Amino acid sequence: FSGSNPAAKFGRETEKSRDRALTKGELISLTARLADKIETENNPAIKKDQRRLLDFILLAVLTGMRRGEIQGLRHGSDDIRIDDLENHVMLRDTKNGSDRYIPMGRIASEILSRPFDFDYDPKRSFAKLCDDAKVKNLRFHDLRRSFATFLAGLGTDPFTIAGLLGH
Repeated sequence: FSGSNPAAKFGRETEKSRDRALTKGELISLTARLADKIETENNPAIKKDQRRLLDFILLAVLTGMRRGEIQGLRHGSDDIRIDDLENHVMLRDTKNGSDRYIPMGRIASEILSRPFDFDYDPKRSFAKLCDDAKVKNLRFHDLRRSFATFLAGLGTDPFTIAGLLGH
């Protein structure tokens, strides 16, 4: 090949940054809406799916785990430790190729201490819930960003937040 690069005349596209995170009010709205649905639902299968979605959302907001990381959790796994000394999840071979330690508080520990099944994609039911709760322009990945935003609001240093997110 000789001559100039034919692609040189094209400029680089600018990326659009996405900085969407839940507000505390939106989190309350989403979880309250889902809790109301769970309480009033008569069909046990639908009630179970709604409970599973609520647990999925809470895990994402409370731990900063990605959707795929939550989907990969298995009840009874040795990577989930819940005891009197420490509650954590050890994620193996994460997106960046390394293992990641995820400390858990009381609510996340309670969710993972009972039988669970997150081996499904919550995108459609999450989008419907957002519409029902009048929460606009929210994607499931924004829950992970919300985890970081809430920690920053509590005064957590950026290096700790980056470590918890696996960055």
